Amino acid sequence: MKGHREVIDALNAALTAQLTTINQLFLAAKMHEHRGFLRLARRAYKHSIHAMRSAEPVIARVLFLEGLPNLQRIGKLSISDQSAEQLALDRALQSELCAKVEDLARVALAHGDHGTAELAESLLPREQAELEWLEAQQKELAMLGELNYLAAQVHDNA
Repeated sequence: MKGHREVIDALNAALTAQLTTINQLFLAAKMHEHRGFLRLARRAYKHSIHAMRSAEPVIARVLFLEGLPNLQRIGKLSISDQSAEQLALDRALQSELCAKVEDLARVALAHGDHGTAELAESLLPREQAELEWLEAQQKELAMLGELNYLAAQVHDNA
């Protein structure tokens, strides 16, 4: 099925955001782990794997629409040498990813591509939940202070 160019472009934009998220969170997980913040490391690693799994149906949809998935394009990774600051950078990236998926749904519906719109709408709740978690962490960080917050991140009780 030949897809509309704008829909394929929106799919590739969402894919770029997903690939950027995969890489940034994987590196952040390794850096949190190296610093001894095992709880943050586990969460970042799990989300990077989720982002990888979420990219699969996007790639499949681009191929179904006879487009070429762009796996070479990746956004700029925002990495900090401070774990608390990294949470803010991850929140900004997650917010961007949510915006790209929302845009994908709008573009798909505008072109009558209900299959792509359904895909975007199925991805959005998990991405929004991750954004909410990151926002909650920033509130907790502000409330507890950096040292107390990070002290709570040393042990991974899950």
